[in-house]
Amino acid sequence: MSAASAVNDRRDENSEAHTIFTSTDSRHRCSDVEQAHKKGPIGKRKNQRIHAKRAKRRALKAINEGAGLHAPRVDVIEKVVKGAEPVQTDMDPKTLPANSSGFAAKTKKRKIEGTYVGDVERLIKEGYTLVKWDGKTPKPLVSDSGQIFAVLAGQVANDPSWLDSCNNVFDAIKEEGIAAGFTASGEEHCRGNFPAVNVGITMGYGATYPTNLSTGSHTAMMERLLANRDVKRISNFVDSAFNIWAPNLYKRYMDTLNPLFHKLPYLRRIIKGCIFPTAAFNFGGNVVTKAHRDCMNYAVGWCAVVALGTFDPSKGGHIVFPDLKIVVEFPPASVILIPSATLTHANTPVMNGERASFTLYCSGGLFRYVVNGFRTESQLAKDDPVEYARPVINSVTT
Repeated sequence: MSAASAVNDRRDENSEAHTIFTSTDSRHRCSDVEQAHKKGPIGKRKNQRIHAKRAKRRALKAINEGAGLHAPRVDVIEKVVKGAEPVQTDMDPKTLPANSSGFAAKTKKRKIEGTYVGDVERLIKEGYTLVKWDGKTPKPLVSDSGQIFAVLAGQVANDPSWLDSCNNVFDAIKEEGIAAGFTASGEEHCRGNFPAVNVGITMGYGATYPTNLSTGSHTAMMERLLANRDVKRISNFVDSAFNIWAPNLYKRYMDTLNPLFHKLPYLRRIIKGCIFPTAAFNFGGNVVTKAHRDCMNYAVGWCAVVALGTFDPSKGGHIVFPDLKIVVEFPPASVILIPSATLTHANTPVMNGERASFTLYCSGGLFRYVVNGFRTESQLAKDDPVEYARPVINSVTT
């Protein structure tokens, strides 16, 4: 059986379970429970069946909690997508540095990667085009062939409470960072000089199976942030925006990650109703990233970036795309979706106020593991040399 067939078979099993569950009458379930407590072997067998049904329902719920809960209505898609003004670029998505399989990005660094890009005035002098954005109106980034490869997704429309939610998350991140002893100038890493904590699931180079990321001494802090109702609200908006702007890509995430969580129940979904299985919280008063790519993220996938804080977006905090030679105003309380593994990106420093952020993403190794029939490359080569030799076509239109 091919790896693709294995995933499809798993989806078929899930569909059957869903049919059984939704057709079960609640009164019959109550009756079964009463019968199960009767003495004798018949009651015992019924009790076992009831427990099995409950286990199946719990497994189904765990799958459905991941995504698909915010399927956009047709009228919303019409209003949001068709009414959006695109940002035209000369990008050819085929030139983005994904490896041959499409699961991960090429790791060879470009000259600009690992460096700070400077402020917006410097970038404009260097020939960058400034894209003004209010942080509310969606704007897709379109390739030279008309393909949407990223989107300035914006925020929940016409809802004053959205800004309150984002400010609450900023305050929570700031307070947790102070309590943890983080400083604005944290540990230097490939993305910048600020503290960051990742939580969720991953499968890195050399791993033989997916794992939950360890948050060490920051576990309690991460639990509080993940339980924050406004973090959940923002993440649910991200999920909905992803589904609106890249429905085919979103479906691939669902068809890959839902079977993975079903197959490996020890893996934890961090946020109910959000397809992205991993998050990074970036602490400090002035989160500024160097030019970088997140090479371990799914190469043909998207990553969500949420800007938070009190800064003036016309003076700092811009998102910069050196490959496109554009610099975009990125206001607090707004969301963007980008192919972070292959598209180099960075931030300009904040000139006044404070800035934090959090991101939602997915490791490319998770996709590879599922497509390989829940196996590593080496396991697949050993178990099924024919399937291993078959070329992997991993492109997808948004």
